[in-house]
This record gives sequence, structure tokens and C-alpha cells, in this order.
Amino acid sequence: MTEPTLRALSLAFPEQIVDNDMLRTAHPDLVDAAAQQALARTWSADEGAPSTFVRAMGPYLSDPFRGARRRRWRRPGETAQSLEERACADALQAAGRTVDDVDLLICCSFFPDIWGVGNAAPLALGLGLTCPAWNLESACSSGLVALSVADAMMRAGRAQCVLIATSCSYSTTHLPDTTLRWGDGDGAAAMVMTMDGQGARLQGHAVRNTVETVGALRQELVLDGNGDPFVKLALQKGGASKLRDTAELFITETVDKVWADAGCRPADIQHWVFPTPTAWYAAFCAEMCQVPPEAVVNVHPETANVGPVLPLTGLYFTCARRGVKPGDRVLVYAVGSVSNAAAAVLEWGDVALGPEPPGFDSVR
Repeated sequence: MTEPTLRALSLAFPEQIVDNDMLRTAHPDLVDAAAQQALARTWSADEGAPSTFVRAMGPYLSDPFRGARRRRWRRPGETAQSLEERACADALQAAGRTVDDVDLLICCSFFPDIWGVGNAAPLALGLGLTCPAWNLESACSSGLVALSVADAMMRAGRAQCVLIATSCSYSTTHLPDTTLRWGDGDGAAAMVMTMDGQGARLQGHAVRNTVETVGALRQELVLDGNGDPFVKLALQKGGASKLRDTAELFITETVDKVWADAGCRPADIQHWVFPTPTAWYAAFCAEMCQVPPEAVVNVHPETANVGPVLPLTGLYFTCARRGVKPGDRVLVYAVGSVSNAAAAVLEWGDVALGPEPPGFDSVR
């Protein structure tokens, strides 16, 4: 049967890897004072926190790096677009397609290189695409939302081959000497969907808006150490509580909705992919879905928080490390603050993976 399927998935990360020893050397006073700094306060427990979340978070509270061991940060001059181009080129090669085959580009840059305008047009120019190029924004759930949009466009006969690019540039939203930056990273991922019916089929999807978190985050225009302006992503007062206290609600309602759309049950799922914005988020999601935590890949220690790239990174390494077979069903969940939570059930097929990024040997 000819239908849209996911045929290839690829990742691209900056070459610069910053580990905890490097941070200790560069910022010894900050590391020593981390318990009193913003990072320590961000996820501190209070009476309003969901008990499941608090249990998962507990083992990491004494760690100034909150479970992150390494993070990949862009060097000066390296752009989100350059990472997107690399991920897209690798995904197209893995899928056996060229830029001439692509009918639609969906780009999810969080954040784009040019503030206020997404990377879709510059990325299309860089890749040599002549097809329509759309920007799509759904925060950290952008990849899964783009997947469902591409599937719908292809089923409507509007495209035969769709290229999806996502990127995250969180390191650029913090000043270098802030502890919040230690939990954030940069990266990109790309997917190719085709109509040959041979890849992974989107069996069901569900999206739930996350309006309960409106007001939790703010974007501020500030000056860096050189006096140059940049956009800083920051938590509003009480924002951490909003993000924490809604986590259980979002996963419960979104995953419950996907079963009806996919026509399956938890017992039908062979592999689970959860986001890892924190080192404990996968364990939290696993407990909520009654899945053994060891059955879920946790990439946070290697990547820190890479936002919309997280679900696709988790999916990539689930395939690379856990032996996903044709016919297996995979559930992927993503949550974006002040946007949407999304879940997808994929019936696996012949999905090609781009080259594995270096330095991920510890991911199991």
C-alpha cells in the first residue's frame, strides 16, 4: 500500500563538547555556589509539585549539574542553519533522495538565526531547494507536530516527499557565566517522509495545548559582555512551578488521547521514547506510563536540554541501541511549554539512520 511513511532520520550536533570538569575549571565559584544559584532554585520541590515528578527528581538535587555530564554548544560563527543543513543532507542521503525529490520543507528552529523570522527560507537556499519552505513553531513538540502535518499533507496529495528540520540553540539564550546554561545544549535533527509505504507509518497522533503554562517563560532583549544584544530565555516568577506541576497532566491526557487515534493499547507498544529536558524526565514519564525506566533511552547526560531535538534524538538512539524491528510499535511523547504536548505511535518499517554523532558511546 502506498502511504506516507518516515524513511530516514538524522542528527547533527556541534563539535564542541563541554563536560563538567571543564565547567569546574572555568567557573569554580559558580559550581561551589550552585545550590544557591538559579539552577538549584529552578527545580526545587514544594508542596504543589506532583509526587511522581518529585520522586524522579530527588536523586539529582545534590548534583550542581542536575545529571548532565556533557553538553554540545555552538562555537562563535556556528549557526542553527549550519546544523540543520548537515542533518538534512544526511537524512536525504540515508533515504536515497536528493533535493530535487523534496516537495515541501518544514523547518522548526528554536530559535532561528534571524530573530522574528524562521530559518525555512535561508535553509531552503542553503540546501538548493525550490519547493515551498514553511516555518512551524510548537516549541519542544515541534518535531512531532511537523510529522503529523507532513503526514496530512501527503495523504491529501499535496506532497510526495517532505523534509523536516528541527534545531535547538539554547546555549545562545544565556550569558556564559550563568548556571542555567549548564543544563542546555544545541543540536539539530532531520526527517524524510516519502510515499513509498516502506518506512515507519504514523499509526496515530494526539496533540494537547499547554496553555496552563502561559506566563511561565519570557524572552528578554539584553546585552552580552561585548555590549551586543541577544535574546535571553528566562523563567518568570512562579514559572518553574507551572512547568513542574503541569507535567503529569500533560502526559496523562496526551498519551490517553493517542491510544484512541492509533487504535492500540499500552501493551501493544514495544518501544517508548520520552523527552529528556532534565535527567529525570524520562524516569518520570516511564513511571506515569507504567514502563520500566531501564526500557527508555535517556540522552540528557550527553546532550543536556536540546528542546525540540530531544524526541528525535531519543528516537534515533532507541533505534540504534534497542534494535527496533519492522512491525514494532514505538510511542514518542514530547512536551512543549507555552505551546503543545504531542504523542505519536509509529508502526516501524525500513527507516534509515544518518551517521551517528561522535561521542555518544555512553548512551544505552
